[in-house]
Amino acid sequence: MTKLENMAADEFKKLPKKKQKEINKAKRIPVAKPGHEFNKSNVRCKRWNTDE
Repeated sequence: MTKLENMAADEFKKLPKKKQKEINKAKRIPVAKPGHEFNKSNVRCKRWNTDE
């Protein structure tokens, strides 16, 4: 890690846990497995894609 990355990690640790969780959730992009697609209303629900 570079010096700048280490400084950013230290600043991140100083944030409240609630804010850290919000940032981590924003970083994650949900990706469906091959043969699955996400239901538009709920990202956690997956439906089998019969087109593939």
